[in-house]
Amino acid sequence: MLDKVIREERAMLAKGAAVLDLITLIVSRLLGQELIHMALGLLFGTLFQLLLFTLLGLNVQRSLQTGDPPKARRVMAVGSFGRYILAGVVIWVGIRSPWLNVFGVVFPLFYPKILYFSRAVYQQIRSGKEEK
Repeated sequence: MLDKVIREERAMLAKGAAVLDLITLIVSRLLGQELIHMALGLLFGTLFQLLLFTLLGLNVQRSLQTGDPPKARRVMAVGSFGRYILAGVVIWVGIRSPWLNVFGVVFPLFYPKILYFSRAVYQQIRSGKEEK
């Protein structure tokens, strides 16, 4: 079962991903990209990114339940390897599929980094304004 924290973070990522998908669609339209292929690629990539995040959360939960640091490291390493393999398969499907835009498939894989970095910058700016 998913922990409450994982569900909340996944919901935050889903909302942020929807905004980033919309921005990406607008920019790609302005650049003359075929909208349907980009939209399908973004949908595929975003859903996969949310799956990867969920798998990461489950992997962390499983490793914390072991109670043994060496075993926990092995659990995390095997889980990371599995997620990398899955990401490679998804990227390969994005490259091979005529219906998916490759950029649309790959770009959502960076959404967690973009969203967490943006949130940290926003919080830093906000805390700086509160001090003045």
